[in-house]
Order: sequence, then structure tokens, then C-alpha cells
Amino acid sequence: MKKQILKIIKRILLVLTVAAEAVFLSAFPAFALSIPSPSSVAAELERRYHLNLESIQNQGENFNVSDQKKNVPEVMLFFNPADPRPGEKITAEALPQYFNIAKEQLYYTWYLRHSGCGPTDSPSSETKKKCDADGNGKITVNDWKVEAMRYITNNGYDTTRADYSSDDDKDGYLARWGGANKNEEEQEDETAYCYIHDFVSGINYELAETSNTSFTCPSGTVAKCVKTETLNCDDGAGNYIEYKTCNDTETAMTCDPSTQIPVCSSGDPLCIDTDNLEGECNDMPDPNLDACSSFGFETPTCSTGESSSVSNKCYDLLPHHLFPDYKGDLNDEKVGDNDFKEEEEEFWWTNPHDPDTADNGNRDEANAVGVGQFTFTWNYDDRDKVGVLVEGTSMIPAKHDDSSFMIMWAMPKNDCSIPDSSKSYYYESIKGYNVKIPAFDHDDYEDFFNDCLEDNLVDPKEGLQPKKLDVSLSYSPENPINDSSGDEMGDVVNTQATIANADQESQQLLYTWKIAISKTGFPSSNPADWQTICEGGDEEECILKTTPLKGINIPSLKFKLDLTDDNVFSGDGYGYLKVSVVVNENYPSSKESLDENTTREGRSDVIIKVFTTDQKIRAFSPVDTNFSATGGPLILNEGNEICTSREEAAVCYVLKNEIIGLKVDKENLKNFSWTINGQTLFCDSTNISEKNCLASEQQEINFFPATGDPGDKYTIDVTANDVETGQTIHLTRVFQVIDPFVKIISTNEQFCWPKYLGMYIDLDGNQFPDSSESVFQTLTGNEVGLEAEFHPAWLKNYIGKGVKTEWTIDGALFSDLTNSAGLNLTAEKEAGDVYNIGLNTLYKTSNDIRKALNKIWNISQFESTEKYMPVSLQVEVALSSEEEALTLKNSGKFLAGLLSHLPTQIMFLLRIILTIAIILITTGVVFAFIPETYRPKETSYEKS
Repeated sequence: MKKQILKIIKRILLVLTVAAEAVFLSAFPAFALSIPSPSSVAAELERRYHLNLESIQNQGENFNVSDQKKNVPEVMLFFNPADPRPGEKITAEALPQYFNIAKEQLYYTWYLRHSGCGPTDSPSSETKKKCDADGNGKITVNDWKVEAMRYITNNGYDTTRADYSSDDDKDGYLARWGGANKNEEEQEDETAYCYIHDFVSGINYELAETSNTSFTCPSGTVAKCVKTETLNCDDGAGNYIEYKTCNDTETAMTCDPSTQIPVCSSGDPLCIDTDNLEGECNDMPDPNLDACSSFGFETPTCSTGESSSVSNKCYDLLPHHLFPDYKGDLNDEKVGDNDFKEEEEEFWWTNPHDPDTADNGNRDEANAVGVGQFTFTWNYDDRDKVGVLVEGTSMIPAKHDDSSFMIMWAMPKNDCSIPDSSKSYYYESIKGYNVKIPAFDHDDYEDFFNDCLEDNLVDPKEGLQPKKLDVSLSYSPENPINDSSGDEMGDVVNTQATIANADQESQQLLYTWKIAISKTGFPSSNPADWQTICEGGDEEECILKTTPLKGINIPSLKFKLDLTDDNVFSGDGYGYLKVSVVVNENYPSSKESLDENTTREGRSDVIIKVFTTDQKIRAFSPVDTNFSATGGPLILNEGNEICTSREEAAVCYVLKNEIIGLKVDKENLKNFSWTINGQTLFCDSTNISEKNCLASEQQEINFFPATGDPGDKYTIDVTANDVETGQTIHLTRVFQVIDPFVKIISTNEQFCWPKYLGMYIDLDGNQFPDSSESVFQTLTGNEVGLEAEFHPAWLKNYIGKGVKTEWTIDGALFSDLTNSAGLNLTAEKEAGDVYNIGLNTLYKTSNDIRKALNKIWNISQFESTEKYMPVSLQVEVALSSEEEALTLKNSGKFLAGLLSHLPTQIMFLLRIILTIAIILITTGVVFAFIPETYRPKETSYEKS
């Protein structure tokens, strides 16, 4: 800038030197042979100084307009990331130019407009909740300012734990005009002049009230800038005649103090009667006359000079800069007045007992006015727009007789047009001359600039800080689904924290996680609009299934979306969760004091849009097929649905080498994509199902064979588009292969109950009864009801089809109980006797299914054989209360009752052993009574 000024001075001196010599040559003709002509003087100067007059002329022309081509303050915005996802943290960085002070000393007033938060004086209650940041019942630009600047002042501080009954942190800040480069203890700046640049004309207009200049007109007339215009008008007979009209140009009138004559930037100054001003066709006395003078209008006189004052100080025209208003009102609680008490602390969501709530080195009120805040970070929401207004001292000197430079504002798009009606100028006596100063005279400067701010909104899609950790959060899946059906089949959300500037490894960092749910149904920036449902260190039970919420080395948090409270979701079937994390790092403050640990922390949050649905993947087995007849494909039989209970919703248990049919209700869904354990699962209409599948694309139905061993799992995923909401729906279901088995249970434990075995004690000393699963008890005369409990449970639905059952009592087959799920009998035995109950179950896959397995998936017929599931149970006829007293006296009967509990196989072996023993004993007794002479004699070789 200094080099440019020196160049201009040199050029001026050169021109003056040339002019002086020209004057000298013309003033003293005695020293010349003849009086030279101007052209000869110019030619001599051009020859002597090697000056090209055209170049000098060009420099002069540039000099004449140089004042309109100065570099005025500007600002550019950069975003990271450039393509943010909704809920993700995004940072806008302002790059200011052509200010006379450092960017850390400028005032940055950020403003953020969410979708649906346009200006209105009568917003709906829903819009108020979302957009009315200052709480005055209207939506204005001030709400956008407050919304953005709260992000800076709050920086994630939890206001629900703040005590706003007192304020003791002394965090006020006095904002001086032009930036934070001045001592805030100085008196109000008397040399602060504010300007706005007209990018069309290049003129810098000073904010000033010039209405004190007086204009004199005859009684009944007023001073106006007017001009005559010609119109083609209908004379009433269908003929168009030219008529002249006198129109108000609506431009400001000023007074030239040197001539005391009014001047108009457009039109002529006249004293007119406003009743005779016509903008439409008017029958003039003489069509050839000037319409504005034909009525005899006079030219007004004006008066200016020392007696006429001009209001042009920044603090008179904009008492509180262009900072956000406290509660949307111009009151005594102005931001930047060095008075930041409890009410403002609560309004700005700051800590009344911490002078630097945001931990960025500024006092709280300094953050509210944006001192040095050239970056702005917030949780991006779809269609957010952001802007910034940068205030500071420019590089352009003001024309006033003092040390002042123009105080100006920069906006991202430089879109702020000055209306012609507000363009004016006034004269000020400077160094003995009447200097003309262009002025911007407006009724309400704040309203004017606020209107400009709306035009300068930017769409974001068009550092190591020693005091805090730089924490960022990401999450997956991108569009998580909540299961509101109660089946607990919602997505598992994985939230990952990343620290960019940690000095230590993750194993040494302390993580404290918190999950909150929006109480309003939209992603609000107000902490009060979020209800905490899970928090690390909180004793209250979390309503979600999560991994640990607090501890060292837990940089990720997983939780399952099984919320059933409909109040947290909007009518469109979605809601918002905010996942927050606070990361603490402990480290020695210095090498000299390793025993004195200090802590720094960082925090971040991410807002997750959650879709809720009761849709799920339905499972079917067995499927239908006609392979035996035609070798045809599979057909989904919706009458064979399995795993329909809540207990089977999370994991559906299936049998090895069974074909499982899958289906999702197609209502409002299209564009299906199936995977099994991450691999594509495609339903081929040619080989698998001509009826349920297509060759060109996947549909809502699919099939897969459970070929794994017991314990193996299959994760089935399906993705589809919802045609109504436009959202992508992602559903998951898990299947696990198990060995089938059957248990016998009592249908009424009042008449038949598990036998009590004793008590067992857990590690905490709590006692619990222990009952047998293989021995039940009843009383003589009771009606005993027994039932087969199948695992998996859906096998019960196929008794008599693929499942066959046979019941036995004391080894005898009951033919009338074949293919029955239950058994009923009357206990007719005496106390101490036992019923031995047996249940033989066979599950056999149909030959059609076995052929399908072999043809489609190459599974051998020897791997799809039947499954045999035997089970037995003993029902003891117990003693009644009266009979228990005789138990000790009747020990034989007690022993008989004890022996009767042995299984039939053991009883059979025991009988064999007893029979052999009786034979041996009997033989011994017989030989004892036979005389020796009749015994066989020993032979000679036996003796030897």
C-alpha cells in the first residue's frame, strides 16, 4: 500500500514540475527569442524529459478514478468436509482480506439458517421451537446470529448442570469499533467512521445522517429532486398522444456549501406542490413545455456549513455494532458492553463460573461478539446455510482531519446494494476546503445490513490447539433402522471417536459417552431439547443395549436400536439421537514436575437420524416344491412361517440342511438387495423359483440352505428403497443351526410338578430352589398332563407332517398317542410307584426338499437324512401328607419306591444280575447236599 502511495506522489510531483516549467517559460518571454505556443511547449517538454504525453494523459485518467478502485475488505469461506452428511460436524473457515489489522483481532458475526427458518413475524409453534433462538416470538436474522454464536460460546458445555443463580467469573468484554486491536479501557472512539462499499460505482459511502441541512421553499411546497418524462397516453378517443409528466426521482438532495445551491444526484431540485406531481398521463397546459417547470415551480435555496451538523459517528448510528441482540431486543443488555451477568450467561449457554466456557482463550462475552473466531463448527443439517459478517478497520483512510481509517464490513458474496434513495453526500470543511463526502443516509442501518445478510448466505455444499483435544465422531450404518415392534431386531449402531492431536495412545485416554434423544423431533442445537437416555457414570439404567459407556480405551460405542417409545419419532417415522463423547488425557505438565499431572479434554457429538419401522424379514420352512413330479423350482408357502415368537425374533434357530424361505412385505418398497454373511444372495428364477423370483432383479422373496454345522450362524441382510419417504431401509435377521431336541414338560404343575432336589447358592449368597428336569411328582388320583417342548419351537407345527411322535408308558407303546404333542393319564398307582414315560420323535425332510438341495446346491442325499430325538421322564407317585408320617415305619416300601426311580434299562440289567446270582446260589446249595461219591472224580492229569 505504501509503495502505491509513493508512486502516486512521484507522479504528482512530476506533473507539477512539468507544469511549473511550462508556466515559467510562458511568464518570462524576455529569455526567449519568441513567445512559444502551448503545443511547442508540450513538444519541448516531451523532448527534454522523454515524456510521452499520451502516457501522461493515461496516468492522469487513471488517477482521476483511482479512488473508486481501492481494495476494500472481502471475505471468503471454506468448508471441511466439503460434502457433509446430516448430523456430521462441519467447519467453516473465514479468510478475510484487505483489513488493516490481523485476522485474530477482527469481529466475526456468524449466522446459521436451518431449513424452514426463514424470516416471519408469525411463526407456528413448531417453527418457534426449531428457529426462534432469541425467544422473542419472531424469526429474524438475529435468530440466525444467536443460533451460530451459541455454538461458539457453548462449545458443547452441558447447561443442564449449570447454576445460573449467581455469576462470579468476570468474563465481560468491551467491543471497540474497528476490531480488538485497541485498548478496551479507552474512552469511546470519537474517530470511528463506518462505511459501506458500492461494488457497482466503486464509491465508499459513509454511514451518516445528513438531514440537518436546511432547504427553503415557498409555503405549500417542498424541496424535491424531480424530472420530466414523456409518456404515450390515450386521449379517450383511441388516439395516443405524447404527454409530459413530472416525477419524483426519490433521490436525496444535498447542499453545495460553496454555492449554497441544492444538488440532486438524479433530476433537478425544485420546490413543488406534491399534489401536482403525477407519475401518470397528465394534461399539461402546454405539451411543449417542461412538465416540472410549467406550473411555475421555483428552485429551493439551501443552507449548510458550521451551523448545520451531521451525525456520522459509528456509535451514534449503530449503538451495538451488528452483533446479535440479547433476546432479540435493543435493550441495556448489549453484547460487547463489558457487562456479562447471569441472564446473559444463561442466554448464551455459558458457564457462569468459568470465564472461558469454550476453552479457546477468549472470555465468554468476547466469544459472543466473535473476537478472532474465524472458524465456526456446527452439526450440519440438510439444507443448512451459513454466513459471516466481518467487522474491522480497512486499509482505506477516511477523508476526515484525523487519524481515522474506514471501518467496514466484509460479506462472503459482496451482495449488498445501496438504494439510490439513500445515496447522498455532505460537505465538511477540512484544511480550509469544503470536502465532498459521499454518504449513506438510512432510517435503520441495522435492518439494512440484516437484509444484506440474508443475500450473503452460503450453502456448504456449493490446528492443533494446546488447550483441548481435537475429537471427531463418525457412525455406521449411515441410515440406521430402529425396530419399534418389540422383537429387538433393530440395527446395531457403531460410533467411533477419532482424536487428531492426542499425545498418548487410545489405551491411556478416558472416554465418557452419552446418548440423548430429541424431545422435539428435530436436531436442535439447544441442550435443553435433548433427553439423556444413557450416560457413562450415571447410575440410572440405560434404555438401550450398549457397550460400556465410560472407561479407558473405549474409543467406540455400540448400541442396539430397539426403542419402542413412539413419542420420540415424528409422523414420518424418524427421530434423532445425539451421541456425545468427552475424552480426557492426563499427562505431566512439564519434565521438571512429572508428579504434577494436568488434564486436557476434548468433546464432540454427532446427531444420527434414525428411521423406525416394524418391518422384518419373515422366515418359512419347509418350502413347497414339486421336484418329484417335474423337477420344478421352489415355492414359498406362507402357511409355513417359523420363528414368529418374540423369543425367536432375535435369532431364528433352524436345522441343518433345511431350505429356509425369506420374505419382506413389499408395501412401499422396491429395489431389493439381499446378502448372506456379506455375500450376495440372489434368487434365480430359472434354478430356484420361477414363481417367486426374477432373472433381472431381486425381489422381496429369497431362499437359502442352512448347510452349516450346529452353532454356525447366517446373517441375512436386505436393503430396499421406501417409495414414500425416499429413505433406504436396511433389515437384518440372524439364523443359527442347532441340533434339534425335545423336552417333556408338565401342562399343569399343580397336579404334576418337577421334583424338588434342594437349594443352590450363588456367589452373592442368594438361595434358589433346584428342581429335577427328568423326574416329576404327582399324587394318586391326579390327572397328569405332559407335553412335548420342541427346540426349535416351530417343529411343533409340523407334527404329523414332517415330524412323527410316539409316546410310551412303562415301555408300552400307546398307539392312540402317535403323532400327538401331549399325553394325559390318571395316576392310579400307589405312593412310591413310578411311571416311566418315553417320547420318541423323528423329523424327516421330504424327498422333494432333499432333491432340491441336491440339484440346486449340490448337497448329497446322505447329508439330508432324518433326525431322531428320544427323551424319557419318570413320574413318581409321591406320598400324601398323611402317608409321609408312616414312611420311616415302612422302610421296605420306601426301598421299593427308591428302586422304582431307576430307569427301565438299569432295572433290566439289575434283574439279569439278580437272576445270575440266584442261579449260582441255587447251584451251590444243590452241590452242598449231593454226597461226595456222586461227585465227579479227578483224573490223573488234573492231579498232575
